Amino acid sequence: MHKFVLLSLLSMIAAPRASGGEPQLDPTPLTSPPTHSESLRGRKPPIRVTAAPFRVYGHPEPVLSVAFRPDGLFLAAGCAKGKVWLWPVGTGGGYESLAAHRKGVTAIAFNPQGTEMATGGKDGLVRIWDLETMEAETWLDKSHRDTVTAVAFLAGGTLIASASEDDSVWVRNVITGRRHVAYFGHSAAVTGIVVSPEAACVISGGKDESLQSWSLETGEQVDFSTQKAKVTALALNREGRMLASGTSDGVIEIRRTDGCGVHTVALRFASSHRTVRTMAFSGNGKFLYSAGDDHRIAVWDLETGFQVEEIVGHESPVTAIALSTGDRWLATASLDKTVRLWKRSDATPVSSRQVSSSIRTVDEVPQ
Repeated sequence: MHKFVLLSLLSMIAAPRASGGEPQLDPTPLTSPPTHSESLRGRKPPIRVTAAPFRVYGHPEPVLSVAFRPDGLFLAAGCAKGKVWLWPVGTGGGYESLAAHRKGVTAIAFNPQGTEMATGGKDGLVRIWDLETMEAETWLDKSHRDTVTAVAFLAGGTLIASASEDDSVWVRNVITGRRHVAYFGHSAAVTGIVVSPEAACVISGGKDESLQSWSLETGEQVDFSTQKAKVTALALNREGRMLASGTSDGVIEIRRTDGCGVHTVALRFASSHRTVRTMAFSGNGKFLYSAGDDHRIAVWDLETGFQVEEIVGHESPVTAIALSTGDRWLATASLDKTVRLWKRSDATPVSSRQVSSSIRTVDEVPQ
């Protein structure tokens, strides 16, 4: 169905390539291999196709961003005309909406406590929302001159990082809006940022075909890696030890990292996405979800190096994906004006008693 290529740095230097285009496994896997892993070496497993979502949330415009609240009970979706829709997960509908930005909402993140939500937009603004009052607490409108491509809470939710197509990354205080540090090391649009759990470094990727790691305290560059194409997506696993980068030519690379290093490539996949738009690690770090311009979501087994699942149903490019805590739910957003909710491990509908009764119950957002 697809051609998958898996290379390790050691195999590129010292080992002959396997016949028939089969991937080669790094002698030191990213995670401890299962007891049956030897039987999978050199043997491509069948790819399971998943086509039935648990629920489809329709929207009046393309959906550009998506994120789960940390408790997994609510899902936020940012749309092309500036609104954010908040959905209770697994209950059969219901929503609240925010007129968040003047243009499309391109990035969403929740603080660790689930009390605040950050949004970034094509208007260059970053806003911090109080989820109790549904009002903007902080407007960070003096940082970026172009589209905000990513937002992330740091330091227990006291700092907010934002990346932009104006080539910069800013880190500011959530309450005061004051600058903590800014980074201007990229020569083209910054498309993604991730932060190590220890919050020592920020790793950013951009259309200048580079990955850059820099100190959160000083803003000085710590590490640098040149890519062969524009970096279009980044993801970091929960422990901060695996970094995934996706590029405009459909290639995905997995690196070992201490949260600051960006050099050691362990796995490389040639996906069918054409452009990789979004990625997410499973909570246990054994799988990587990726999506892009081919309308599909691919699931990669990081122990064997093969794609094991393909999730289909979207009719346009997939712009964002998110996994809830515990990997119970997968949410996928698309330019086809839908957010699709997929059951993953041990997913069961949330009790309606856990969801605010003030939210209206509908499945289709009104036009």
